[in-house]
Amino acid sequence: MARIRSSSLSMYSFLSSYVTQKLNPDLATTSQPQTTSSKSRRLHPTSYLDGLRGIASVLVFLCHYTEENHRYMLPTYGVPYENDNVASSPFQLPFLRLVFSGRPMVHIFFVISGFALSYKPLREIRARNFKGFHAALSSSAFRRPIRLYGPPLVSSCIVFAMVCLGLVYKPQPTFRDQLEHWASSTFYQVLWPWSWDTELRPRYDLHLWTIPIEMCHSMLLFVVLLTLSRVRYHVRLFVTVFLMNYCLSCGRWAAFEFIAGMLLAEFHLKAAERRQAQLKLYEHYDSPDAGWPNNKPDYTWGINVLDAWTPSAFPHNDPTTPQKFWFALCAVGVVCVAREALESRFAQYCGRVSYAVYIVHGPVLELLQTKITGEPGRKSLGKYGYPGYKLGGARLRAQGADGRGDGGQRTLCWLLGLVFFVPLVMAAADVFCRWVDEPVVDVARRIERRCAIDEFDRTPNPAGDASDRDRWHA
Repeated sequence: MARIRSSSLSMYSFLSSYVTQKLNPDLATTSQPQTTSSKSRRLHPTSYLDGLRGIASVLVFLCHYTEENHRYMLPTYGVPYENDNVASSPFQLPFLRLVFSGRPMVHIFFVISGFALSYKPLREIRARNFKGFHAALSSSAFRRPIRLYGPPLVSSCIVFAMVCLGLVYKPQPTFRDQLEHWASSTFYQVLWPWSWDTELRPRYDLHLWTIPIEMCHSMLLFVVLLTLSRVRYHVRLFVTVFLMNYCLSCGRWAAFEFIAGMLLAEFHLKAAERRQAQLKLYEHYDSPDAGWPNNKPDYTWGINVLDAWTPSAFPHNDPTTPQKFWFALCAVGVVCVAREALESRFAQYCGRVSYAVYIVHGPVLELLQTKITGEPGRKSLGKYGYPGYKLGGARLRAQGADGRGDGGQRTLCWLLGLVFFVPLVMAAADVFCRWVDEPVVDVARRIERRCAIDEFDRTPNPAGDASDRDRWHA
């Protein structure tokens, strides 16, 4: 038993040390060792953002699991689901419902992306190293399409194979039709960067709708960084805040979040300079909470006030549109104040596999959720007490609990489903991270090294002989 425990600790230590070596190398600056029972665990000044992204990706998975299999958990506590008059689950209470409130997490992703992409270029700007700034910016811009599009392309190919085998969705009449359908859907719904913040709803994995938004706003951020690279700090600060307000006033929530991430990176670097780049920037504050229901927010105390105060740029014709304004603001606040718990081993591991979790959880749910939890969202048929009556809702077949009799059974059904899906999704994400995500990052670096001009070529001979001029223009 002691030998097994020792082996487990050694493997756990290895995984935790592997996290910060592989995850977000662009953010790694000054490493901070922290001693553990077996090996030291190295953290960099922004490791907490990796942990935050990891936890957020897990909550997105929990959100989709709940929305697709246990929709009775979605209304505010005390509001009946489809007038069934069944007591609510305790997890529907404010704050507790955060565990499956994945929609705000997407906004946190975008703030973190703005922070991560801005961190190194801003560091070079503040050091007046404009040569280093150009190298950092061009490197990020060059690798960004490969980094963002590579893993989703692989996952969509896997889903395409699953469709052809009849495991998920309804296949097209012929293989050629299926191939054309996949190619068109992938190009126009995953690789299409012109949608800004429109949900394109990709057919081969609905949850990849954020990828085009990530791509186009990453490029917008690079343009903003380039434009403001040679202006003074206070001017850059003023223009950044102006752009944030302008984006919000136009209803462009994703642009606001990316540029807000840039602003937070600027503040982080400013404070790091003031405190010798070793002290923590953010102290322990209470994290801002969110628990905005997707429907009828005006029925929820407190939320109804915020809903009424939502700017007109976020119209109420869709109940999920006003929440985007508040989620954007809360996302900035969460990135500001959360740190200590996000540097834990679990959070850092989640950070390492975060992109993989986001990509694979949809196909895993699509493949297995009807086999494990039953068909989601079925309504009751007939009249209770009469022949032919069939009770609707989701059912956890593996455990024999239908989860529909009362709030307690519904909560049990929801929890038991997680017992099955959490290990499955995390295992699939770990494999995908090792075999797809991390190799794609390495491929992007290798392509950049092959294509980029080396240091010798960037410095032509002052004498200007023909060979040097040819190398410069190559």
